[in-house]
Amino acid sequence: MKKREGTSVIGDYIPLSIATLSIIIFGIINICAMASGQKEGSIPLALFKLLPTLISPIVLVLTAHANRYGFLLGGFNSLLYAATFFMEGLFFSLFTAVAVSFPVQVFSFFHWSRNRRDEDSEEVALKSFGVKGNILMILAMTAVWAICYFFIGDLIASQNYKLFDTIGFVTGMACTFIAAFRYVESMYINFVCIVCSVLTWVSITVNDPSSVNYLINSLYSLYTVIQASFIWTKLYIKQKRELAEAQVEALHE
Repeated sequence: MKKREGTSVIGDYIPLSIATLSIIIFGIINICAMASGQKEGSIPLALFKLLPTLISPIVLVLTAHANRYGFLLGGFNSLLYAATFFMEGLFFSLFTAVAVSFPVQVFSFFHWSRNRRDEDSEEVALKSFGVKGNILMILAMTAVWAICYFFIGDLIASQNYKLFDTIGFVTGMACTFIAAFRYVESMYINFVCIVCSVLTWVSITVNDPSSVNYLINSLYSLYTVIQASFIWTKLYIKQKRELAEAQVEALHE
């Protein structure tokens, strides 16, 4: 397999190692604290909550470099996250993980597999909505968020996190769907979603320090989505340039 464009030790592997080691260290501290407190069933629960946060950094690196296997692994990891969202009362996030993230990411893997630029490369042809398409998408997401926040949020969302949970729900769904169809804007929308995730887990961790792994993971997610935005944009521009050059060459033949 060819090396992914933009992959580097400093940009990928060092942050990945720091995030993973931090998650493991705080996970062990949390488990030891629970063991000393002798809370029945707390250790298996802590181990279960730790598992998806250890898988996520791998998913994030793959996704940042537009690698289709990030969708496959991320889809199954979303089911592990769903259990944690249920325990924390993040019901919009729970619905997104089970009903949207899992099936759409698995679909994304197969869709991207069929749209590789050639059989020897993992690179897929990326697309863009354009200015008008982006304006319409922003208006649509704003309308859906307003419905969720003002009409549905009081019924199923935790009042402590309703704003962040509903914004994360709408942007997370939009990102998941448009990433499946290879739109570069998915990473920009994902940035908003991850910012909401960071703020949510900051609030949760203040009251429940055992959730620090999820805060670390969300901070690492913020780093990778910024990285992904640059990588996907650069890749899209390169592909657009190559397509234009190919069309010019075809006219001269």
